[in-house]
Amino acid sequence: VKTSGIQQFLVQEEKRIRLDLFLKKQMPCFSRSFIQSLIRKGKIFVNKEASKQAYLVEKGDRIEVNIPSSGQPIPVPEPIPLSILWEDSSLLVINKPAGMLVHPVFSGQGGTLVNALLAHGNHLSKVGGILRPGIVHRLDKDTSGAMVVAKDDPTHLALAAQFRKRIVRKTYLALVRGRPSQNEGTIEAKIGRSPKGGKKMTIEGRYSQEAVTTYRLLKQWENWSLLEIHPLTG
Repeated sequence: VKTSGIQQFLVQEEKRIRLDLFLKKQMPCFSRSFIQSLIRKGKIFVNKEASKQAYLVEKGDRIEVNIPSSGQPIPVPEPIPLSILWEDSSLLVINKPAGMLVHPVFSGQGGTLVNALLAHGNHLSKVGGILRPGIVHRLDKDTSGAMVVAKDDPTHLALAAQFRKRIVRKTYLALVRGRPSQNEGTIEAKIGRSPKGGKKMTIEGRYSQEAVTTYRLLKQWENWSLLEIHPLTG
């Protein structure tokens, strides 16, 4: 994926999907917020017409993306300590701490996992482009946990396929307010951006998507509960 210039795509998928979500899949080295900013600035055209973020692409659509040459930051190595759970010739498993971004989101930003990985070694996959070397998946800034990092492109593609096919089982620990009505169960609800803005998510929010999550109660206090959570849809 080029990080500047013009990118062109022909939609092959049968199922309609939002423009920004489609482009995020095609250009994984760019953040969704960056893609949305390009749409707002009129830098993305569908069938030769400037498009809107909520447009649903369909099979046969031709998309052109104009990427500014200085649109994304290029990470640099930084000697940040890494908690390495596993390492071999093909991959690394990192214990990402809470409070660390996976990759920079604006020019000159440091202290991210990518900065630390670049300092650890130069053997990282190039599938994600120069902005996200080795990054197969991501965790939110405030979420800690294991992240798999690919050292070569075949490993990256194989791991990405396992995530895409949901072969990988994700397990989270979540401290939640209140007490669930049952000790274990399944939550099926559409989740989207909160109308109140910011990064808050809510049931039946804007541009909601189907979400299925299983949970199991581990411990309870008066007003809090510790849950083991398995997201099945993302």
